[in-house]
Amino acid sequence: MWSLDDLNVYDVVIAEASFAAASRRLGMTRSAVSKAIRRLEDQLEAQLFVRSTRALQLTDAGHIFHGSVQGILTAVRRAERMIADQKGEAAGVVKLSAPVSLGLQHLAAWVPQITRTLPRVEMDLMLTDRVIHIVEEGLDFAIRVVMVGHLPDSQLRVSRLATGTMRLCASPDYLERRPNPETPADLQEHDCLLYTHQFGPERIGVWRFVRDGEEIDQAITPRLRFDSGPAIRQATLGGAGVAMMPGFMVREDIDRGALIEVLPDIGKRQYAIVALRPDTTYLAPAVRAVLNTLTERFQELPT
Repeated sequence: MWSLDDLNVYDVVIAEASFAAASRRLGMTRSAVSKAIRRLEDQLEAQLFVRSTRALQLTDAGHIFHGSVQGILTAVRRAERMIADQKGEAAGVVKLSAPVSLGLQHLAAWVPQITRTLPRVEMDLMLTDRVIHIVEEGLDFAIRVVMVGHLPDSQLRVSRLATGTMRLCASPDYLERRPNPETPADLQEHDCLLYTHQFGPERIGVWRFVRDGEEIDQAITPRLRFDSGPAIRQATLGGAGVAMMPGFMVREDIDRGALIEVLPDIGKRQYAIVALRPDTTYLAPAVRAVLNTLTERFQELPT
């Protein structure tokens, strides 16, 4: 008979695409993770992974088995929640995702408070800048950053957690070496750092400003491109160029003088931080409790 613990290890290994990463996430040794996978393979009499020094790939049997494993784990978690619901308790596992920068700079710091106030709740926090399918990934909700006026049009339920302003900024060192832009068009003469994940419908390589109520699209020629929020922030702090980032990433850097706002008199786009969840009338107490706690914390977020 399969062990639920081993099935959970298998699910996490697939999510992390790495035995080492899975061991860190689970708080287990890499050897224990390998033994759990080996037990499953021995019971199934089938190889689940093709292992190499460069990659970890599922075999055909691994793909088939994973579909069943997700169903089993989802059913078990649902049953645990239903029992907890009958007792009126916030208990069980809450699975959510968030952008890497938001998770590293803010959410991770809030976890201790959440775990103290909700002692029977476990959190499975996935940090990724890619847009993932909430239902297929088995998430309870996903936190995303979108442009105001372009909220997701889908069958998901949307809760707004916070709003803020995009910030165009550069380091003092960079602005000592290069003339401070006076108009959006001046950005064509600067080293611009581009975040390749979009917050809205604008074209890649176009920054949008607002002047006298009218939107201005300014094409830029990026010198550096990043698919990671923390990476572009660190590069900007290091003097690599000018970047457009949400306030929650750089507001504290601006306040302490590590970054300087560029074109401060020209308006920038407004963004919203939202929680997206499946469109269902039922909301488990654990999910509701985590969402309520996060909503309170987001009200204090520097944006």
